[in-house]
Amino acid sequence: MVSRASRLACASCWRRFDRFSTSQAGDRRGPHATMNRRAFVTGFGAVLAAPGAAEAQQTPRDLSGRGRLPRVGYLGSGHPSDRTSPRFSYLFDSFASGLRELGYVEGQAMTIEWKFAEQRYERLPELASELVRLGVDIIFATADQTAAAAKQATMTIPIVFNAAADPVASGFALSLSHPSGNMTGLAQPGPQATGKRLSFLKEAVPKLTSVAILLNPHGTYHVEHLPVAQKSAVTFGLRVKVFEAIAPARFQSVFVAIANHRAQALQLLPDSTFYIGRQQLAELALRHQLAMIGNRAEYARAGADVIRRQLEL
Repeated sequence: MVSRASRLACASCWRRFDRFSTSQAGDRRGPHATMNRRAFVTGFGAVLAAPGAAEAQQTPRDLSGRGRLPRVGYLGSGHPSDRTSPRFSYLFDSFASGLRELGYVEGQAMTIEWKFAEQRYERLPELASELVRLGVDIIFATADQTAAAAKQATMTIPIVFNAAADPVASGFALSLSHPSGNMTGLAQPGPQATGKRLSFLKEAVPKLTSVAILLNPHGTYHVEHLPVAQKSAVTFGLRVKVFEAIAPARFQSVFVAIANHRAQALQLLPDSTFYIGRQQLAELALRHQLAMIGNRAEYARAGADVIRRQLEL
């Protein structure tokens, strides 16, 4: 669930985009384009910051001022096939639905430039720069890594990030109440929840003594979440060992190392790489007989799917 502070931060930053666009965007496209971009940003921002404002928006028509429809730049770390994949298509359906509620239908009122890194994070800066060269009016970044790449690529095009671990620590915002700059978005629940998840594992596995913690060193979530998890482990009398994985291709070897360590359970720290690979993680956890917990309900659903398929064999 999105916190009230996150929603306020989003709304505040969208208002600041009005003033920011007036002083900055005109340098690139002229004052007329600035006004039109501002109108588009306000509408798109409402999808994330104020869904209830749909009634106040009018159906957009060529808001770019350049004889073409506005362009949304989508910057993701996954694969193009995710858009139609049974595991991920609902995320893209929700994205399109939110835009459609405000009158932004792809191909009719706006276009989307889709860019996917295919789990090769080193490609993100190049893809973000390509979106800037294409002249998109706004960039939607799906995770911390993509948001960082977009931030590096532009200081004028508005950027919306999705569920950042810590927008302030990542440099995406000056504060939750006063984001400033050309970025806004939503923040993940704080690290306190990470400690609580260890207590859930303790209840689920009464004789639990050893827990593996998996993080992505290329992400930013672990900076705050890992110390909380380690402190909570001490409270619950648990031994913890930290393991790292930067991509799904590393999952199998990591689980072998976790099994060799004789861990009884696995806690996933928040990261988009794990979320994308949640089905594979669930299969590996079952194969190695590890209790596993993550920060999203989809991890539990993935585990249930794996068990159901096993029962059907």
